[in-house]
Amino acid sequence: MHKIVGSEPGLSSESVLGRRQNRIGIALLVVLSVQSFFLPASFADPSDLSETEDRASRAQLSLNNVLTAESRQLASALGLMAMLERLRTLSEHKQHKQGQPSTPETMAIRQEITETVLTTMLQCQEVTTEIDAEISDAHDAMALMGDKRDKALRLNSIANVTTNGLISTAGTILQMPEELSEQEGEILESGATALSGVLGVLALRQQNAEKLSSGVRPNMLARVFRRPNDSLSEYPDPVWRYLDTPLPASRDDKTRRELLIQAWEKLGRIQPHNTPKGRQQMRVLAGTVSLKNQVTMDVLDDRAAMLDDLRSAVGQMYKDLLNLMLTVRAL
Repeated sequence: MHKIVGSEPGLSSESVLGRRQNRIGIALLVVLSVQSFFLPASFADPSDLSETEDRASRAQLSLNNVLTAESRQLASALGLMAMLERLRTLSEHKQHKQGQPSTPETMAIRQEITETVLTTMLQCQEVTTEIDAEISDAHDAMALMGDKRDKALRLNSIANVTTNGLISTAGTILQMPEELSEQEGEILESGATALSGVLGVLALRQQNAEKLSSGVRPNMLARVFRRPNDSLSEYPDPVWRYLDTPLPASRDDKTRRELLIQAWEKLGRIQPHNTPKGRQQMRVLAGTVSLKNQVTMDVLDDRAAMLDDLRSAVGQMYKDLLNLMLTVRAL
């Protein structure tokens, strides 16, 4: 067996080559580990990062990389942008990830932001809960009116069958034999026809169900329509500022509230709001005027649908608040 010069005694050339390969492999691992440790986060492969880590790496450059336009607008309205920028400047995400304690300043900022976001979320929930209650009231009233309408229509159908079926049949039978007078039969048929017409007109009126009366009771649509409202239909300041502020990408500076009204006009739920008929419709829908036999199923249906649209508009705040909290987590 040949020996390799400079190798350890008693080792073959294959053994020495294997050891050298192992040493080279270990050296490469050490080099790669050192490089990966000192590699900046901005050069990391996004596919290898969690959502939070990817957001953190983008937030180190600018908050605009992680905050949507709507979230920046909301953060500014809540007075949080300066605190978010300060968190980005402190840049303690890595220390926090490694379990190191945060500085008192960072902890105070995070607590302040979290309390503000949590309070705003609860205020949104307060508004949507009141809207849900009003939608439920409208549906209950429609169900009650619908039951009464259905009962009246059933009675009308029974009377209609009686007039067209029994009375008309009796009149026809009286006219059949020649020895009997046809006058009685004609009288019965004429009466049945007249009564059937009356019942038909009554059925058409009953299709709209009865009309209810209502006193002044403002709902959550009142302030949207710029009508007087009460404490039960009031909005918390952050929620109202959100609704009464234009979208960041809006070209005509229409607020979210104005866009809702514009959509309702296009759908035909209300007449143009700057017309006398449109203003009266808004008073009726908002419950800010006393009504006597004017609350129909159509009014209640429109009110419920518009309240549902309003609820959806308020619910968009949750998306922006979530974006804020995800950003705070990454800072």
